[in-house]
Amino acid sequence: MCPCVPDDSQEVAEAIVLTEEGPDHSSVASNPRFRWLPGLLLALTLVGSFFLKLHHLDHTALTRWDESYHAVVARNVAEHPFRPTFIDAAYLPYDHRHWGENHIWLHKPVLPFWQVAVSFKIFGIDGFSLRFPAALLGTAAAGLTYLIGRELLGRAAGFIAAALQALNPFLMTIIHGYQFADTIDISLLFWVETGMYFLVRSLRTGLWRDVCFAGMAQGLAFLSKSYPSGIVFGVALAALLLPLCRLMPPHRREQRPSFGLSRLVAFLGIAIATAAPWMIYCAAAFPKEFWHEHGEVWRHLYANVEAWGAPWDRLVFDYLPAMYGGFYAPILVSAIILAGKAFSERHTGLWLVYAWGLGVILPHLFATTKTPSMTMTAVPALFMLLGALIAEALRGRPVPLVALASVLVVGLVFPAEIREPGHGYPSSAWAIMWENLWVIGHVVVALTVAAMAASLTFIIPKRAAAGSRSWLCASVMVICGCALGWFVVEYARAAWKVTARNINDPYSVAAGEYARTQLPSNAVLLCQETKAGEHVTIMFYANRTCYPLKRGDDGEMSSRQITEAGGIPYIITPSLMPFPLVYDGGETGPKIYLRSAP
Repeated sequence: MCPCVPDDSQEVAEAIVLTEEGPDHSSVASNPRFRWLPGLLLALTLVGSFFLKLHHLDHTALTRWDESYHAVVARNVAEHPFRPTFIDAAYLPYDHRHWGENHIWLHKPVLPFWQVAVSFKIFGIDGFSLRFPAALLGTAAAGLTYLIGRELLGRAAGFIAAALQALNPFLMTIIHGYQFADTIDISLLFWVETGMYFLVRSLRTGLWRDVCFAGMAQGLAFLSKSYPSGIVFGVALAALLLPLCRLMPPHRREQRPSFGLSRLVAFLGIAIATAAPWMIYCAAAFPKEFWHEHGEVWRHLYANVEAWGAPWDRLVFDYLPAMYGGFYAPILVSAIILAGKAFSERHTGLWLVYAWGLGVILPHLFATTKTPSMTMTAVPALFMLLGALIAEALRGRPVPLVALASVLVVGLVFPAEIREPGHGYPSSAWAIMWENLWVIGHVVVALTVAAMAASLTFIIPKRAAAGSRSWLCASVMVICGCALGWFVVEYARAAWKVTARNINDPYSVAAGEYARTQLPSNAVLLCQETKAGEHVTIMFYANRTCYPLKRGDDGEMSSRQITEAGGIPYIITPSLMPFPLVYDGGETGPKIYLRSAP
């Protein structure tokens, strides 16, 4: 502990910075005066973040990519859980290779849709119930981050990581549907963290029960977003290899490995047994759609899928800064500074966190197709590293303290330039990196100052500079605390701004509500869109088949095909048309016309 911390405040400091060895070694854990403090802080953080997520969660605008599509599929799954469909009643020809117009919809696994379907059954079908599972699971995932961090790095690191994850503005945009991926990625994050928790718990308890639960969670994570969920297996493999690579303390290597080959095989077998029934069912019931979509998952590695192809620096200097905001540079500094501790102390917890973070980021770094949320399952691991550095700094460890203070102060003087996530390839090589050189600058300055501080600790004798060391330590800790407080406040403000947005779509809601309540079940809506993807949102609110019409198309050919297939065609448009008007939404609302076949 830093000599500048008075003895009478030692217990209070330790109440926040508990231990780096885990929950069973804390000197405060058995102190009745402070035993309640970490739990209370965690509960307040999680509950507060949950209610923040609920703010305007019921907004009616559905994002084109991908929330509106997922909403339609979830609504259909609520009616027939084992037959996921997008166009539930297909009146026009479709190509099963195009997920945006398909009937059977296997573009994403089924578990997130089951979760939303349950919410629909409980709360009714609207924007709130669509997003509620993401809000609930997103908050629970932050709680799991604390539990995992407590097992691997200590309560302090776990709490800091959980708090930052719970209030992360990027995750807020996903939960509220404003960002690519929405409830799918939140489900993946939750089940990955569930698997991680039972996995790391099994390293301590040695219980086969924990291994079984970890395997089940791995299988459920696979049913959320297929192969990206494999990071749980990757960390399990790392746990097996650590003793063999001599990255575990000697006294641990002399013991029988806590996660041997038999446990890894059992873990994998249970994961496969959990996911296999649905996969086998889909392959048998919907073979064309299943094998096409299964192949599309692997194409992300080598092909430019849906124009999301991008270079490596799109991830490192665009998507990751957007995800972590002003804490991105401190996270990079944490990863570099703590690597020394991982090597010197053969710190098992740190190595598993590195395996988690790098196991997610490196494959996506080299994959051709990149999306803004693709590395979201690494969020807990990277925040744990930052939490561990902050905990080390609060204990008065010179190098972590100086490194953290430096990167935070640089971030205040030269603020991070956080932009909306971009898309695709830039005009020239490394252009994205050059646009975001602040990342390199912040990290280099912090590491340089930390290296200078480390050198001074060896050069200046401890006894000769005891007083000055205490004064400097106290000063740097105050600066670090103030800067960190400012970052946290701005971070929370950014999260509030996300939830304060209340974007609604009265046009689609009005058209959909009229069609659902007043038009026959075989009504087919032809939508002259006022914005791209509007027909999908209307289809969700209408619970009727809806197709887009191009500008100037009066739906003659489509109407003929729909009528021949047994449907009744209607046109939704803001314009006047020479057909019988059945609904008029006014000057700014939709107009619905009966479009009889010619």
